[in-house]
Amino acid sequence: MEKISSGYCYMRLILTFIFITCAAVYIIPAENSDLQFRIQKLNGKEYVSLYEICRDGEFDQSIDPVLGRGKIYKKTYVAVYQIDLSVILAGKELIKADYPVRRGDDGEVFIPADSAQKILEIMLEKNISRHGNYLKEDKESKTVIKKPVDDDIHYEEIDFIVIDAGHGGKDPGAVGKGGKREKDITLAVSKRIRDILKRELKGVNISLTRSTDVFLELGERTEIANKLLRKSKNGLFISIHVNASISPKSSGFETYYLSRDPTTDDARVTATLENNVVILETKKKHHYDDIEFIEALMLAAQIQKESHILAELIQKNMTSAMKQSYSRGVKRADFFVLRGSLMPAVLVEIGYITNKKELNLLITPNYQAVVSKAVAGGITSFVAGYNKLVK
Repeated sequence: MEKISSGYCYMRLILTFIFITCAAVYIIPAENSDLQFRIQKLNGKEYVSLYEICRDGEFDQSIDPVLGRGKIYKKTYVAVYQIDLSVILAGKELIKADYPVRRGDDGEVFIPADSAQKILEIMLEKNISRHGNYLKEDKESKTVIKKPVDDDIHYEEIDFIVIDAGHGGKDPGAVGKGGKREKDITLAVSKRIRDILKRELKGVNISLTRSTDVFLELGERTEIANKLLRKSKNGLFISIHVNASISPKSSGFETYYLSRDPTTDDARVTATLENNVVILETKKKHHYDDIEFIEALMLAAQIQKESHILAELIQKNMTSAMKQSYSRGVKRADFFVLRGSLMPAVLVEIGYITNKKELNLLITPNYQAVVSKAVAGGITSFVAGYNKLVK
Protein backbone atom coordinates (compact mmCIF):
# COMPACT_ATOMS: atom_id res chain seq x y z
CA MET A 1 0.00 0.00 0.00
CA GLU A 2 1.25 3.45 -0.94
CA LYS A 3 2.17 5.60 2.04
CA ILE A 4 0.21 8.85 2.38
CA SER A 5 2.19 11.83 3.59
CA SER A 6 1.10 13.86 6.59
CA GLY A 7 1.20 17.00 4.41
CA TYR A 8 -1.31 15.50 2.01
CA CYS A 9 -3.65 14.61 4.88
CA TYR A 10 -3.35 18.11 6.29
CA MET A 11 -4.19 19.64 2.91
CA ARG A 12 -7.25 17.41 2.52
CA LEU A 13 -8.41 18.40 5.99
CA ILE A 14 -8.18 22.10 5.11
CA LEU A 15 -10.04 21.62 1.80
CA THR A 16 -12.77 19.62 3.52
CA PHE A 17 -13.20 22.36 6.14
CA ILE A 18 -13.46 25.04 3.42
CA PHE A 19 -16.02 22.97 1.47
CA ILE A 20 -18.21 22.38 4.52
CA THR A 21 -18.04 26.04 5.52
CA CYS A 22 -18.97 27.24 2.03
CA ALA A 23 -21.75 24.71 1.76
CA ALA A 24 -23.13 25.81 5.10
CA VAL A 25 -23.15 29.41 3.96
CA TYR A 26 -24.71 28.50 0.64
CA ILE A 27 -27.67 26.57 2.09
CA ILE A 28 -28.80 29.32 4.44
CA PRO A 29 -32.33 30.14 3.16
CA ALA A 30 -32.65 33.62 1.72
CA GLU A 31 -35.90 34.21 3.58
CA ASN A 32 -34.08 34.10 6.92
CA SER A 33 -32.11 37.21 6.07
CA ASP A 34 -33.67 40.62 6.65
CA LEU A 35 -34.90 42.46 3.59
CA GLN A 36 -33.07 45.72 2.97
CA PHE A 37 -32.80 48.08 0.04
CA ARG A 38 -30.06 50.68 -0.28
CA ILE A 39 -31.02 54.36 -0.68
CA GLN A 40 -28.66 56.39 -2.84
CA LYS A 41 -28.61 59.98 -4.07
CA LEU A 42 -28.83 61.11 -7.69
CA ASN A 43 -28.57 64.84 -8.27
CA GLY A 44 -29.44 65.43 -4.63
CA LYS A 45 -32.60 63.26 -4.74
CA GLU A 46 -33.04 59.95 -2.91
CA TYR A 47 -33.58 56.84 -5.03
CA VAL A 48 -33.53 53.06 -4.82
CA SER A 49 -32.14 50.99 -7.68
CA LEU A 50 -34.86 49.00 -9.45
CA TYR A 51 -32.29 46.29 -10.12
CA GLU A 52 -31.69 45.92 -6.39
CA ILE A 53 -35.44 45.97 -5.65
CA CYS A 54 -36.01 43.12 -8.10
CA ARG A 55 -32.93 41.18 -7.02
CA ASP A 56 -33.47 41.36 -3.27
CA GLY A 57 -37.26 41.40 -3.31
CA GLU A 58 -37.38 38.58 -5.87
CA PHE A 59 -39.49 40.55 -8.37
CA ASP A 60 -39.72 39.92 -12.09
CA GLN A 61 -39.63 42.92 -14.42
CA SER A 62 -39.96 43.99 -18.03
CA ILE A 63 -39.18 47.30 -19.74
CA ASP A 64 -39.52 48.88 -23.15
CA PRO A 65 -36.16 50.71 -23.39
CA VAL A 66 -37.38 52.94 -26.23
CA LEU A 67 -40.58 54.18 -24.59
CA GLY A 68 -39.15 54.00 -21.07
CA ARG A 69 -42.17 52.08 -19.78
CA GLY A 70 -41.74 49.21 -17.37
CA LYS A 71 -43.57 46.72 -15.18
CA ILE A 72 -42.60 44.93 -11.96
CA TYR A 73 -44.25 41.61 -11.05
CA LYS A 74 -44.70 39.81 -7.73
CA LYS A 75 -47.36 37.14 -7.15
CA THR A 76 -50.63 38.70 -8.30
CA TYR A 77 -49.31 42.28 -8.07
CA VAL A 78 -48.07 44.45 -10.91
CA ALA A 79 -46.44 47.88 -10.58
CA VAL A 80 -46.13 50.05 -13.70
CA TYR A 81 -43.92 53.10 -14.20
CA GLN A 82 -42.55 55.40 -16.88
CA ILE A 83 -39.19 57.12 -16.99
CA ASP A 84 -39.43 60.86 -16.21
CA LEU A 85 -42.88 60.59 -14.62
CA SER A 86 -43.45 60.80 -10.88
CA VAL A 87 -46.62 58.67 -10.74
CA ILE A 88 -46.51 54.88 -10.35
CA LEU A 89 -49.37 52.39 -10.18
CA ALA A 90 -48.77 49.56 -7.69
CA GLY A 91 -51.62 47.10 -7.43
CA LYS A 92 -54.67 49.39 -7.34
CA GLU A 93 -52.90 52.31 -5.70
CA LEU A 94 -51.56 55.40 -7.44
CA ILE A 95 -48.27 56.45 -5.87
CA LYS A 96 -47.01 59.97 -6.48
CA ALA A 97 -43.51 61.20 -5.65
CA ASP A 98 -42.06 64.70 -5.51
CA TYR A 99 -39.68 63.82 -8.34
CA PRO A 100 -39.75 61.34 -11.23
CA VAL A 101 -38.39 57.90 -12.00
CA ARG A 102 -34.91 58.21 -13.53
CA ARG A 103 -32.68 56.17 -15.81
CA GLY A 104 -28.91 56.31 -15.36
CA ASP A 105 -26.34 56.68 -18.11
CA ASP A 106 -25.88 52.90 -18.12
CA GLY A 107 -29.62 52.28 -18.47
CA GLU A 108 -30.24 51.35 -14.83
CA VAL A 109 -33.65 52.52 -13.54
CA PHE A 110 -34.02 54.31 -10.21
CA ILE A 111 -37.29 54.67 -8.25
CA PRO A 112 -37.85 57.60 -5.83
CA ALA A 113 -37.18 56.28 -2.32
CA ASP A 114 -40.62 57.17 -0.91
CA SER A 115 -42.32 55.49 -3.85
CA ALA A 116 -40.07 52.44 -3.51
CA GLN A 117 -41.09 52.09 0.14
CA LYS A 118 -44.80 52.09 -0.75
CA ILE A 119 -44.31 49.70 -3.67
CA LEU A 120 -42.45 47.26 -1.44
CA GLU A 121 -45.12 47.42 1.27
CA ILE A 122 -47.91 46.77 -1.22
CA MET A 123 -46.26 44.04 -3.26
CA LEU A 124 -44.43 42.25 -0.44
CA GLU A 125 -47.32 42.73 2.02
CA LYS A 126 -44.77 43.67 4.68
CA ASN A 127 -44.08 46.73 6.80
CA ILE A 128 -41.14 48.60 5.29
CA SER A 129 -39.52 51.54 7.07
CA ARG A 130 -36.39 53.62 6.72
CA HIS A 131 -33.31 52.83 8.76
CA GLY A 132 -30.48 55.20 7.93
CA ASN A 133 -29.64 54.77 4.26
CA TYR A 134 -31.73 51.64 3.84
CA LEU A 135 -35.36 50.60 3.48
CA LYS A 136 -35.85 47.56 5.69
CA GLU A 137 -38.61 45.23 6.75
CA ASP A 138 -39.92 46.41 10.11
CA LYS A 139 -40.75 43.18 11.90
CA GLU A 140 -41.57 44.95 15.17
CA SER A 141 -44.24 47.19 13.64
CA LYS A 142 -47.79 46.33 14.69
CA THR A 143 -49.27 48.05 11.63
CA VAL A 144 -51.28 45.65 9.52
CA ILE A 145 -50.61 45.94 5.81
CA LYS A 146 -53.96 45.73 4.05
CA LYS A 147 -54.28 44.39 0.55
CA PRO A 148 -55.53 47.18 -1.73
CA VAL A 149 -59.10 46.84 -2.95
CA ASP A 150 -60.91 48.36 -5.89
CA ASP A 151 -62.80 50.85 -3.74
CA ASP A 152 -59.69 52.37 -2.14
CA ILE A 153 -59.65 56.07 -3.09
CA HIS A 154 -56.86 58.47 -2.24
CA TYR A 155 -58.02 62.05 -2.74
CA GLU A 156 -55.74 64.97 -3.44
CA GLU A 157 -56.95 68.50 -4.00
CA ILE A 158 -57.28 69.60 -7.63
CA ASP A 159 -54.95 72.55 -8.20
CA PHE A 160 -54.61 72.63 -11.99
CA ILE A 161 -56.78 72.09 -15.06
CA VAL A 162 -55.66 71.67 -18.66
CA ILE A 163 -58.06 72.51 -21.50
CA ASP A 164 -57.13 70.83 -24.77
CA ALA A 165 -58.29 72.53 -27.99
CA GLY A 166 -58.65 69.62 -30.39
CA HIS A 167 -56.65 69.47 -33.64
CA GLY A 168 -54.65 72.47 -34.96
CA GLY A 169 -51.93 73.40 -37.45
CA LYS A 170 -51.76 70.91 -40.32
CA ASP A 171 -54.66 69.00 -38.75
CA PRO A 172 -57.89 70.95 -39.41
CA GLY A 173 -60.09 68.34 -37.80
CA ALA A 174 -63.53 67.96 -39.33
CA VAL A 175 -64.47 70.50 -42.00
CA GLY A 176 -67.98 71.83 -42.51
CA LYS A 177 -69.78 73.79 -45.16
CA GLY A 178 -67.93 76.85 -46.40
CA GLY A 179 -64.59 75.43 -45.22
CA LYS A 180 -65.34 75.99 -41.52
CA ARG A 181 -62.74 74.04 -39.54
CA GLU A 182 -63.05 72.17 -36.29
CA LYS A 183 -59.64 73.40 -35.09
CA ASP A 184 -60.78 77.04 -35.16
CA ILE A 185 -63.99 76.38 -33.23
CA THR A 186 -62.28 74.27 -30.56
CA LEU A 187 -59.61 76.92 -30.00
CA ALA A 188 -62.16 79.71 -29.62
CA VAL A 189 -64.29 77.70 -27.18
CA SER A 190 -61.27 76.45 -25.20
CA LYS A 191 -60.01 79.99 -24.68
CA ARG A 192 -63.43 81.03 -23.36
CA ILE A 193 -63.52 78.05 -20.98
CA ARG A 194 -60.05 78.97 -19.72
CA ASP A 195 -61.07 82.57 -19.06
CA ILE A 196 -64.22 81.53 -17.16
CA LEU A 197 -62.34 79.03 -15.01
CA LYS A 198 -59.68 81.60 -14.17
CA ARG A 199 -62.41 83.86 -12.80
CA GLU A 200 -64.31 81.12 -10.99
CA LEU A 201 -61.50 78.97 -9.56
CA LYS A 202 -59.05 81.17 -7.68
CA GLY A 203 -55.83 79.39 -6.78
CA VAL A 204 -56.25 76.76 -9.50
CA ASN A 205 -53.80 76.90 -12.41
CA ILE A 206 -55.73 76.93 -15.71
CA SER A 207 -53.83 76.33 -18.94
CA LEU A 208 -54.30 75.35 -22.60
CA THR A 209 -52.44 72.70 -24.57
CA ARG A 210 -52.36 75.22 -27.43
CA SER A 211 -53.29 78.89 -27.61
CA THR A 212 -52.47 79.32 -31.31
CA ASP A 213 -52.97 77.37 -34.52
CA VAL A 214 -50.23 74.76 -34.02
CA PHE A 215 -50.13 70.99 -34.49
CA LEU A 216 -49.67 68.76 -31.45
CA GLU A 217 -49.49 65.00 -31.51
CA LEU A 218 -52.06 63.25 -29.34
CA GLY A 219 -49.48 62.04 -26.84
CA GLU A 220 -47.96 65.52 -26.54
CA ARG A 221 -51.29 66.92 -25.35
CA THR A 222 -51.56 64.77 -22.25
CA GLU A 223 -47.80 65.06 -21.63
CA ILE A 224 -48.38 68.78 -21.08
CA ALA A 225 -50.81 67.93 -18.28
CA ASN A 226 -48.68 65.11 -16.88
CA LYS A 227 -45.67 67.40 -16.51
CA LEU A 228 -47.79 69.74 -14.39
CA LEU A 229 -48.70 66.79 -12.18
CA ARG A 230 -45.05 66.45 -11.11
CA LYS A 231 -45.15 69.73 -9.22
CA SER A 232 -48.86 69.82 -8.36
CA LYS A 233 -51.34 67.84 -6.29
CA ASN A 234 -53.97 66.73 -8.77
CA GLY A 235 -55.50 67.92 -12.02
CA LEU A 236 -58.12 67.55 -14.73
CA PHE A 237 -57.74 67.15 -18.50
CA ILE A 238 -60.63 68.24 -20.76
CA SER A 239 -60.34 67.87 -24.54
CA ILE A 240 -62.75 69.95 -26.67
CA HIS A 241 -63.91 68.70 -30.09
CA VAL A 242 -66.60 69.11 -32.74
CA ASN A 243 -68.23 65.99 -34.14
CA ALA A 244 -68.87 65.00 -37.76
CA SER A 245 -71.00 62.48 -39.61
CA ILE A 246 -71.73 61.32 -43.15
CA SER A 247 -75.35 62.11 -42.32
CA PRO A 248 -76.15 65.85 -42.31
CA LYS A 249 -79.02 65.11 -39.93
CA SER A 250 -76.77 63.94 -37.10
CA SER A 251 -76.70 66.51 -34.29
CA GLY A 252 -76.25 66.99 -30.57
CA PHE A 253 -73.52 67.12 -27.95
CA GLU A 254 -71.95 64.39 -25.84
CA THR A 255 -69.20 63.80 -23.30
CA TYR A 256 -66.84 60.82 -23.26
CA TYR A 257 -64.54 59.12 -20.80
CA LEU A 258 -61.97 56.46 -21.65
CA SER A 259 -62.87 52.81 -22.13
CA ARG A 260 -61.72 49.99 -24.39
CA ASP A 261 -65.39 49.04 -24.63
CA PRO A 262 -67.35 51.74 -26.52
CA THR A 263 -70.89 52.37 -25.34
CA THR A 264 -72.39 52.29 -28.85
CA ASP A 265 -71.38 51.89 -32.48
CA ASP A 266 -71.69 55.67 -32.85
CA ALA A 267 -69.21 56.07 -29.98
CA ARG A 268 -66.79 53.74 -31.75
CA VAL A 269 -67.11 55.75 -34.99
CA THR A 270 -66.56 59.06 -33.18
CA ALA A 271 -63.41 57.72 -31.51
CA THR A 272 -62.12 56.42 -34.85
CA LEU A 273 -62.62 59.84 -36.47
CA GLU A 274 -60.75 61.65 -33.69
CA ASN A 275 -57.97 59.04 -33.61
CA ASN A 276 -57.26 59.37 -37.34
CA VAL A 277 -54.93 62.28 -36.60
CA VAL A 278 -52.16 59.74 -35.89
CA ILE A 279 -51.54 59.48 -39.65
CA LEU A 280 -50.19 63.05 -39.49
CA GLU A 281 -47.80 62.31 -36.62
CA THR A 282 -44.13 62.07 -37.46
CA LYS A 283 -42.29 61.62 -34.16
CA LYS A 284 -43.24 57.93 -33.85
CA LYS A 285 -42.81 58.30 -30.11
CA HIS A 286 -46.32 57.46 -29.02
CA HIS A 287 -47.56 53.89 -29.47
CA TYR A 288 -51.36 53.81 -29.35
CA ASP A 289 -52.17 50.24 -30.33
CA ASP A 290 -51.26 48.50 -27.08
CA ILE A 291 -52.46 48.89 -23.50
CA GLU A 292 -49.26 49.95 -21.84
CA PHE A 293 -48.36 51.86 -18.73
CA ILE A 294 -50.33 55.06 -19.18
CA GLU A 295 -53.59 53.45 -20.19
CA ALA A 296 -53.27 51.03 -17.29
CA LEU A 297 -53.16 54.05 -15.00
CA MET A 298 -56.03 55.74 -16.76
CA LEU A 299 -58.18 52.64 -16.42
CA ALA A 300 -57.43 52.29 -12.72
CA ALA A 301 -60.79 52.18 -10.95
CA GLN A 302 -60.25 55.46 -9.12
CA ILE A 303 -59.48 57.60 -12.16
CA GLN A 304 -62.14 56.03 -14.34
CA LYS A 305 -64.82 56.66 -11.71
CA GLU A 306 -63.75 60.27 -11.34
CA SER A 307 -63.70 60.76 -15.11
CA HIS A 308 -67.22 59.36 -15.35
CA ILE A 309 -68.48 61.76 -12.67
CA LEU A 310 -66.78 64.71 -14.40
CA ALA A 311 -68.39 63.71 -17.71
CA GLU A 312 -71.83 63.49 -16.10
CA LEU A 313 -71.54 66.97 -14.58
CA ILE A 314 -70.38 68.58 -17.82
CA GLN A 315 -73.12 66.85 -19.81
CA LYS A 316 -75.77 67.87 -17.26
CA ASN A 317 -74.71 71.51 -17.49
CA MET A 318 -74.70 71.47 -21.28
CA THR A 319 -78.16 69.88 -21.33
CA SER A 320 -79.51 72.69 -19.17
CA ALA A 321 -77.86 75.49 -21.14
CA MET A 322 -77.70 74.39 -24.78
CA LYS A 323 -81.42 74.34 -25.57
CA GLN A 324 -80.90 74.82 -29.31
CA SER A 325 -79.28 71.40 -29.55
CA TYR A 326 -79.91 68.16 -27.71
CA SER A 327 -78.05 65.81 -25.38
CA ARG A 328 -76.64 62.58 -26.75
CA GLY A 329 -75.59 61.62 -23.23
CA VAL A 330 -72.41 60.45 -21.53
CA LYS A 331 -70.55 57.70 -23.35
CA ARG A 332 -67.32 55.80 -23.16
CA ALA A 333 -64.90 55.11 -26.02
CA ASP A 334 -61.23 54.51 -26.76
CA PHE A 335 -59.86 57.97 -27.56
CA PHE A 336 -56.08 57.98 -27.96
CA VAL A 337 -55.83 61.51 -26.53
CA LEU A 338 -57.37 60.29 -23.25
CA ARG A 339 -55.11 57.24 -22.93
CA GLY A 340 -52.16 59.39 -21.93
CA SER A 341 -53.74 61.18 -18.98
CA LEU A 342 -52.62 60.43 -15.43
CA MET A 343 -55.65 62.27 -14.01
CA PRO A 344 -59.42 62.40 -14.54
CA ALA A 345 -59.97 63.18 -18.22
CA VAL A 346 -62.90 63.62 -20.59
CA LEU A 347 -63.49 64.50 -24.22
CA VAL A 348 -66.39 66.82 -25.06
CA GLU A 349 -68.04 66.87 -28.50
CA ILE A 350 -69.92 70.18 -28.50
CA GLY A 351 -71.94 69.64 -31.69
CA TYR A 352 -71.84 68.48 -35.32
CA ILE A 353 -69.93 70.54 -37.85
CA THR A 354 -71.67 68.55 -40.61
CA ASN A 355 -75.11 69.69 -39.44
CA LYS A 356 -76.00 73.03 -41.06
CA LYS A 357 -77.99 74.35 -38.08
CA GLU A 358 -75.36 73.39 -35.50
CA LEU A 359 -72.48 74.69 -37.62
CA ASN A 360 -74.17 78.09 -37.84
CA LEU A 361 -74.50 78.06 -34.06
CA LEU A 362 -70.95 76.87 -33.37
CA ILE A 363 -69.31 79.67 -35.36
CA THR A 364 -71.34 82.33 -33.52
CA PRO A 365 -69.55 84.04 -30.60
CA ASN A 366 -72.78 84.18 -28.56
CA TYR A 367 -73.34 80.43 -28.83
CA GLN A 368 -69.66 79.73 -28.15
CA ALA A 369 -70.12 81.71 -24.95
CA VAL A 370 -73.11 79.53 -23.99
CA VAL A 371 -71.17 76.31 -24.68
CA SER A 372 -68.11 77.53 -22.79
CA LYS A 373 -70.12 78.58 -19.76
CA ALA A 374 -71.88 75.21 -19.68
CA VAL A 375 -68.66 73.17 -19.89
CA ALA A 376 -66.90 75.40 -17.36
CA GLY A 377 -69.88 75.09 -15.01
CA GLY A 378 -69.61 71.31 -15.02
CA ILE A 379 -65.89 71.53 -14.30
CA THR A 380 -66.31 73.97 -11.40
CA SER A 381 -69.05 71.77 -9.90
CA PHE A 382 -66.71 68.78 -10.00
CA VAL A 383 -63.79 70.70 -8.49
CA ALA A 384 -65.93 72.14 -5.70
CA GLY A 385 -67.30 68.74 -4.73
CA TYR A 386 -63.99 66.96 -5.12
CA ASN A 387 -61.89 69.44 -3.16
CA LYS A 388 -64.47 69.49 -0.37
CA LEU A 389 -63.61 65.84 0.28
CA VAL A 390 -60.00 66.65 1.10
CA LYS A 391 -60.61 69.61 3.38
